[in-house]
Order: sequence, then C-alpha cells, then structure tokens
Amino acid sequence: MKTLAYALMLALISFSASAQRGDCEQRMKKVKAEKAAYISQRINFSEEEAQKFWPVYNEYNAEKETAQDEIRSKMQKLRNSQDLSDNDKIKLLDEVVALRDKRSDINVKYHEKFKKIMTADQLVEFYGAERHFKKHLLYGINKGQQGPGANKPCCPKASQN
Repeated sequence: MKTLAYALMLALISFSASAQRGDCEQRMKKVKAEKAAYISQRINFSEEEAQKFWPVYNEYNAEKETAQDEIRSKMQKLRNSQDLSDNDKIKLLDEVVALRDKRSDINVKYHEKFKKIMTADQLVEFYGAERHFKKHLLYGINKGQQGPGANKPCCPKASQN
C-alpha cells in the first residue's frame, strides 16, 4: 500500500512539474510576442524595414539568451557550491565574468548590424523600447501582477543573474 501511495505521489509531482514547465514556456512565448509587438509599435517599421530587422533581432536575441543561460547555469553551480574547492569557485566566477564580456560583445556586434538596417531615430527608439519593456515587465513582477512573467519567474530561464 505504501508503495502504491509513493508511486502515485511521484506521478503527481512529475505531472505537476511538467505542467509548470509547459505553463512557463507558454508565458515566455507570450512575453516574447508582446515584446515584439511593443517594439514594432514603438518603431513603426515599414514592411521592408521589418523584413530586414526581425531576422537580425531574432539572431541577436538568441545569442543573448544563450550567453545568459550559460551565466545562469554557472551561477546555479556557485549557489550549490558546498562541495566545490575555492579554486573551482574562482574558476566558475572567472567564467561568469568572461560570459558577461561575451554578452557585451554580442551587443556591440549587433549594434553594428542594426546600424546598417535602421535609421538613427529607429535605433534610439529600439534601445528605448527594449529598456522600457524590461522595466515594465520587472515592475509587473515586483507588484505581483498577473500576466506574462508576473509574480515570480516561472522557470530558471526567466530570472536574471
């Protein structure tokens, strides 16, 4: 009987975790879609400009997310670092610093690409829109509002280090 109860409890926990991951993925997709709509509205691209911008932006965003995921992973290892030596902790911290530099390099690389496809005014609006959207999202999280990204991050990928 205990075995059956234990198996049922494990199944429920597994199902719950899977559902939460699915909810998280849905919320992250919704946040990305809202961000894209917000950027489009702020910059007011022509159809031709949008066709040039979005593929470059998607590459930019993917590279930033990859770097952020790597940073997050290393920071998680540091948070659970009871078994790591001081040298291992220093090595991980050095890697985090290098990844943050890589993230800055990504910004510089794509700034050059954006300059080729956007006007100066569009660039100003783009950077402002990104900053404003992030601020708005964080405000909603801090205020506990419902909606994409609200309350607390739904998954490790939603939090920033």
